[in-house]
Amino acid sequence: VSNQFYQKIKLFKGDSSYFAAFRPRGERLDLPIHQFSRVSLSTIEQKNAWVGVYAGFDGLGFDGLISLKLIQHQPITIDTKNKQIIIETSQSLLAKKGQVVPLLLHEDRNCALDVFIKTVVGGKHTAFLEFDTGAGYSPILLNSRYINYANLDTTKMEISKAGTGFGKT
Repeated sequence: VSNQFYQKIKLFKGDSSYFAAFRPRGERLDLPIHQFSRVSLSTIEQKNAWVGVYAGFDGLGFDGLISLKLIQHQPITIDTKNKQIIIETSQSLLAKKGQVVPLLLHEDRNCALDVFIKTVVGGKHTAFLEFDTGAGYSPILLNSRYINYANLDTTKMEISKAGTGFGKT
């Protein structure tokens, strides 16, 4: 949640800590986290939920992001065309028609859930790409060592160096 929103609620169960996260370019974020007795969204509830506080959300017009931890045991549809995440029931899931993309889930310290999508690069190299909900539709960040694997034409791209937060570019 944003720091502004957290200042309004401050209703945590008691346990607090920090969570080290890394942005796609490698910048490290040390986020304060607090355990709440329960977090709910409509009829979905998570008990003893960890909530991270990120001041970077302040002033952006929203209070925070919904963690995948809240819906990790719930079937969902990610509708990229209509920009919706649909909480499914057994019946609604059976009625769905469309493309199915299997996802690989990675639980991180019982605080976060990351989603990876298996992808084939250049017709022969398998890669697992993180589905980063925070990236929006910004340019794809790709380490330069993978350009040759993907047979990419660098004359048609904008290439820039970015700091990793670890003293490297």
